[in-house]
Amino acid sequence: MMKRTVDAPLVPILLGLAGILELVAGMAGHTWITVPLALVFFACTYLYLRTSLVGKYKIIDRVVGKTRIAATDQVLDLGCGHGAVMLAVAKHLRAPG
Repeated sequence: MMKRTVDAPLVPILLGLAGILELVAGMAGHTWITVPLALVFFACTYLYLRTSLVGKYKIIDRVVGKTRIAATDQVLDLGCGHGAVMLAVAKHLRAPG
């Protein structure tokens, strides 16, 4: 199984930091909107991480499962991305003798 990594790891880090800053500003009493905005940042961080670590693999498995790939087929990987789709396709293939 391929190690699952976060796509663009700086994005959830910055979203989380923005949420913390908004929460601190809200606790300091700057404006009323800062606390709900902090919750939005935290929700975005969670959704980003969940999609990156779990969601895309569920979608890949569903799409590859719906294709009609025979065990003897040959598949060309163009080398884009982390190879998650190719690894999912490889589960349906057997190595030629």
